Amino acid sequence: RDVSERHELETQQRLRFQSETLLKEIHHRVKNNMQVISSLLSIQSGQLKDAAQRDVFLECRERIRAMSLIHDRLYSSGRYEGIDFGDYLREMVALITSSNRPAGAEVHIDLQVQPLEVSVETAVPLSLIASELVLNSLKHAFRGRREGTLTVRLTREDGTCRLFVGDDGPGMQPPDPERAGVGLQLIEGLTRQI
Repeated sequence: RDVSERHELETQQRLRFQSETLLKEIHHRVKNNMQVISSLLSIQSGQLKDAAQRDVFLECRERIRAMSLIHDRLYSSGRYEGIDFGDYLREMVALITSSNRPAGAEVHIDLQVQPLEVSVETAVPLSLIASELVLNSLKHAFRGRREGTLTVRLTREDGTCRLFVGDDGPGMQPPDPERAGVGLQLIEGLTRQI
């Protein structure tokens, strides 16, 4: 009986090790593929003369970088069931603002995030929503201004989690469903998904 139980335990440990090794390899490959795609978008955007077309490529690159960062966190933590989205959000906001800071504007970051463990299935769409909102603020709120504040909050209260991204810019017009941009459509679709 002892031999049988020990054999079963060793088999379970071996299967767990093989599963974890396979997951690490998958996450590593996904992350690397995303980095290649991001680099290709950067190269391609550098060849475009039209600023609007360049912006489309750069926005796609930032979306991919946001997803890649999740895979990086999973791979480095060794925990594949979820991530601390608060820590992720700090890193993502720093990454996006450092590479998309508006020229001639000083952007102050008001970042208040609480720890929040989320599954990978929730983390990916939530990261895309946050990335899209931060990019939108950087793109529109500080145009023609010398300084401003970008606010990002992740809070949990009474069992409800809330992500808030805002800025002190001029604001936006109420969205026209007929003319909603890709970013707004993406946010609405991902919000329904979550």
